Amino acid sequence: MRFAISSFMACLWLFVAGGPVAADEVWDSDLGTVVYEKDLGDWAVWSFEDSAGGNPGRIFLEGLAGVFSGRGSYSGYWMIYDQAEGPCTESQPDIEGGESHNYGTIELTFLDPDFPSRWRAQWGVCDEAPSQEWTGTPRVGN
Repeated sequence: MRFAISSFMACLWLFVAGGPVAADEVWDSDLGTVVYEKDLGDWAVWSFEDSAGGNPGRIFLEGLAGVFSGRGSYSGYWMIYDQAEGPCTESQPDIEGGESHNYGTIELTFLDPDFPSRWRAQWGVCDEAPSQEWTGTPRVGN
């Protein structure tokens, strides 16, 4: 299963407005620091560094862009960059124009409905169903 990104990328780029996010959100997670970077259309883009080598990564969550209250559950994908190889046999594009052989799915649920909020996620590697835990707690005083 390939992400449905490439089929709507052309349409998305017609109305993408990647600007600063209204809330300043940073989480301490069990896999390192996670930062809400920006919104691209309907997608929220978060950054992180992988715990193994400090390689930059992104989390893309559909439907979260601009939502700061009444948050629930969101699906998306993650990617780690700056690696020549990854665990996936095919490379996968992202909505920012990058691609990687190190990606997977993510299902994320906010534990508190409003900003700032803790979250719990399940993530999977390549096209596998999400099964590994990841949690985040808002950093106070960034």
